Amino acid sequence: MAFPFTPNKQSKSRHFYDIRTDLPNFETLEDAKKESQIRQKALIKGGYHDLAEKLADCAQDYRCESPACPRCVRHNRRGFYDAAAALSKQHDRANQRTVTLIYYSEAMTNEELESFDPNRLTERVRKQLTRSGFQNPVIGGLELDYHEDIDLWIPHFHLLVTNDIEPLEILREKYFRKEKRPTSKGTHTTPTSRPMMVQRLKRPPKQLSYLCKQRWQSISAYIAIVTGKRRTDKHRLETYKFILSLIVLDSYTFSDLMILYKVRVVNNEFKVSPSVYELKGKNP
Repeated sequence: MAFPFTPNKQSKSRHFYDIRTDLPNFETLEDAKKESQIRQKALIKGGYHDLAEKLADCAQDYRCESPACPRCVRHNRRGFYDAAAALSKQHDRANQRTVTLIYYSEAMTNEELESFDPNRLTERVRKQLTRSGFQNPVIGGLELDYHEDIDLWIPHFHLLVTNDIEPLEILREKYFRKEKRPTSKGTHTTPTSRPMMVQRLKRPPKQLSYLCKQRWQSISAYIAIVTGKRRTDKHRLETYKFILSLIVLDSYTFSDLMILYKVRVVNNEFKVSPSVYELKGKNP
């Protein structure tokens, strides 16, 4: 299944949570078209004409279904947001958290990125959630950023935790205290490792829309002149790495870049998965 969700079908069933109205600065179709043209030019310049043509042929009546395509990413975000908002509404907002998990231990070179298996890392996360005692749905997405000061790609997850506050601390202590950022080439810009960040769900539209952006970027570090503190800046990848990211993204499906725990996608919605005990009860 290339697209886990279909916005057109979602809007006909129940109340449709439309990211286009909930988040005023959500990218327009015209924005996606312009970004697609930028990517096509880069791919043609790099000699990847087939992928460039694939993006160029993507249209409303024919979707290429590639995570490298801005139009398809926008389509997928609309569907994911609706399902995520509907799931969030089923739980007490006071107990919900958005979580970023950065896997420094999975840092990789350009060559290693070419063979990176997102499903292996996603399964690792699910096992950590289980061993930390999570009992309720967790959903989110996987992204990678290129960190210029260490010349490595680092994967991270953006998650929505619906109702497991105590297990978050177990997860932090059991697994993420061990995650240490690789040493920077310029030691004066080496940051303190922050592999796990937790926020209350205060602005649902913005925070939920962040769960599946699929925009891999480059991160540069610098020292602010006034404060003397380390700062970072995110920007478009330089040409070679930009092309590499598109090729790698095109090798995945949108489902490959999504993490689901205690839920599954059924009829364009997140449905709570039955427990092993319940499954055994139905199939003695």
